[in-house]
Amino acid sequence: MPHDERIVFRSKDRTVVKTADGDVITDPVVLESLIWKKDILSYEEYRALKDAIADSKAQIEELRNYQFNVLGEAQERLADEGNPMKAEEIRDMQNYIMDQAPVMLKNKMLPQTAPQINDADNKSSLVVVEPIL
Repeated sequence: MPHDERIVFRSKDRTVVKTADGDVITDPVVLESLIWKKDILSYEEYRALKDAIADSKAQIEELRNYQFNVLGEAQERLADEGNPMKAEEIRDMQNYIMDQAPVMLKNKMLPQTAPQINDADNKSSLVVVEPIL
């Protein structure tokens, strides 16, 4: 019988053998020919790690979209010195930025409410952010 070099895993309880795609192997000849390495992952552990990687990639893509589409547009608008933003526009932008933030970012890094901007006269305001050196 030719060796097909498929990667296979045992279930945690060691009663089922599956391919990486989740197909159950039932052929007794194939099952008898398997040589198990010590400390090999179970199928459940393999799937959990594979799913975690897929979730991480999706979160990275979501963060990149947020950075480019939401924060990038906000940065461009704030940089428009010829048309400085009024306090109300800044508040609206802050709320939009927070509303559009990915869930993982909201849960870990952002405050629950936007900082308050006081502008009693509702005059134009230009916010300048200086880098910390």
